[in-house]
Parts: sequence; C-alpha cells; structure tokens
Amino acid sequence: MESNKIVFVFPSYPDVMYSFLLSFAKRFDGEIEIFCLNPILKEREGLYVEDELGKYATVTFCPKDDGKDAVISDMLARNREAVFVFGGFLGDVGHVLSMYNASSGKKGIVVTEKPSIRPTKRFKRVIRLLKKIKTKRVYSGAYKAFKESIQAVLVTGEKGVNQLRGYGIPDEKLYNFMYTHIDEDIQSRRHKIEDKVKFVYVGRFNYLNRGMDSLMYAFSDIPYKNWSLDLVGGYGEDADEIIAWAEKNENVNYGGSWKSNEVINNLQDYDVCISPTRIDGWRIQVNQAILAGIGTITTEEAISDELVKKSDSGAVVDAFKPKALREAVLRVLENPQLVEAWKDNTVEYRSCISNERIAEYFDEIIGYAVEKNNKDKPRCPWL
Repeated sequence: MESNKIVFVFPSYPDVMYSFLLSFAKRFDGEIEIFCLNPILKEREGLYVEDELGKYATVTFCPKDDGKDAVISDMLARNREAVFVFGGFLGDVGHVLSMYNASSGKKGIVVTEKPSIRPTKRFKRVIRLLKKIKTKRVYSGAYKAFKESIQAVLVTGEKGVNQLRGYGIPDEKLYNFMYTHIDEDIQSRRHKIEDKVKFVYVGRFNYLNRGMDSLMYAFSDIPYKNWSLDLVGGYGEDADEIIAWAEKNENVNYGGSWKSNEVINNLQDYDVCISPTRIDGWRIQVNQAILAGIGTITTEEAISDELVKKSDSGAVVDAFKPKALREAVLRVLENPQLVEAWKDNTVEYRSCISNERIAEYFDEIIGYAVEKNNKDKPRCPWL
C-alpha cells in the first residue's frame, strides 16, 4: 500500500470492529488514527481485557461542544493525503463525510451495516413498506451526494451488497464485509462426549428483535429427552419473563453472562448455537460458533447466515416462522449425526473468517479501489 496514513472515523470507540482493526493495524506499515465523534459507551467500558489497539493506533475523541466542527476541520486539513474510512453514510459520521466531500477529498471508503427495517407489532406490511421506501431514499441520496469522494463501499453480507446495488451504488465500488469476533486463543476442536444434544443461545433476551419468543416456542413440549438448552446473556427488556420460562423447564438452564473474550472457548462445550434473530446488521454469534467448531441454527435475517450456508455447518430458517425453527431443532434431535457433520464442516472453513484474513482482504480493497495498484477486484474470502 502506498498511503502512509489511514484515518478511521467512527461514531464512538469501535467494538464490533475492534479485533479486525487490531489485526489490520499490526500489518499496516504506516500511521493509523481512529477519530471518535463521541466518548466510549459506559456499557462497553469493560468489553476488553486490555486495550491493545492503542499500541498501534492513535485514538482521538472529538469534544462535545460548539467547537466540534473546528476540530473536525483541523483533522481533515492535517490529513489531506490520508485514506479515510467512514463508519457509515449517516448521522455524525455522515456530517464528517460531507465536510470531507466539501474539501474535495478523493480517498474515502465507507463501511456500513446492511440497512435494516425493524420489526413492528402492528400494521406490519404498510409500515415496513414505508420504511423501505424511506431507507432507499436516504441511502441513495447520501451516496449521490458523496460519490466523488467515495472509492469503495463495504457493507455487511451479500444481502447488504444486493440492497445497496438497488440503491444505485455501482458494483465496481461494492464489497461484501463482516464484523469480526473478539480475539481468543481457540482450543482444538472438542468431540461430542454426552448422548444428549447441547444447545446454547447467547445474546440479548428480547422478543421483537432477537426472536426469543420463537426460541421458546421451538423448545416447548419437545417429545424427546436427549437435549439441553442454556440461555446466556440476561440483559434485555424481556429478560425476567424468559428467565422465568427457563426455570420452569427441566431441560433449560439460565447460564448468566459470559465475558466477551471467552465466548468462543465457552461455546466449545456445546453442539449447536441457536440464533433466531428477526433483525441484525451482522449476527456475530454465527462467526463465534464456527470458530468454536459447533453447528448453528439461525435465520435469513442474521445476515451472517451466509457463513452457515457456505460452510454447511447448520440450518437457516425463516425468521418469522417459529414452526420452521422448531422443525430444525427436531431434525437435529431425530438425526444427532448432523451435529458431528456440522462440526466437521467448520474446521477447514474457519480460516476464511479469521481476523487476519479479513484484514488482508481490507488491505487488498484499498490497493484496488483507492491506490489503483491491483489489477483484479478483491474476492470476498468467505464466499
């Protein structure tokens, strides 16, 4: 790479991109600045065991006062030759992107989640249609306004690529991207020891977005005894009701919470990770399950379900049909050999989603899209 500095602009201190940034910073020869527009969120303060990223990158927090634009202007002025990576098109980051565009910046990259339409309890079809129209108008307008400054748009999942293509962003500038896991020392693959199938759910205890009402339906009145389900997390607006349900079911256990840097190793004690999400930009638990070497049952709204399909390491069901989730669970219990087949299929595939490989892919994108020194457009390593 020819550029000797990269500036990442994020709304706040990075969390879901932390391990990717660390891997990229370790391989990058030049200078890296991470410019955060807001202070670190209080609930994220204990996320990392130690902040190693600060050894490889300069982290700057923008003040929350009337002088904010002056600080941003100064940051842009002193980095005229740098590559800029913006965490989205909209909000505070979109404001900085507009200032970068106004300054005639030409080395911009946008990294964004797949735009999602949140579920609603009432008037579902009409509200979702209106939200889809509004989302397309907002993203299309943002890209048109900044397209001269943007050389590449990285979006989570192939579904995200298809969606942004429909918003008018050309294929030449579009790249599939993902969020990555917190780094851990991954143990060797553990083989199944017990006769029962051990399922696990990790995440927010929530019905509307996380689909835990579907999970509860799927695991109620199962006509088999060869299974257990652990629920890990405990936070979320529906937590009390979900934990009470777990306490009434002899096969279900509320397992408290895990530290973020212990999830993958803890998952190795299980057979199948359940993630019945109804909305997500990129469901990171799918990455973690594959890296742990276990199967996954998730939905097509996880966005990361493309990893399950590509690696053949689980089942993908309709997010809005609880019966489909139940059928997938029963299929595993009736054919427990699936568990070992899914586990076997993760072993060779998981190198495709390592932080190091994603960092290498990002480096290739910069070389092709910004520096114009690579002949072929980089190929997504996990598809």
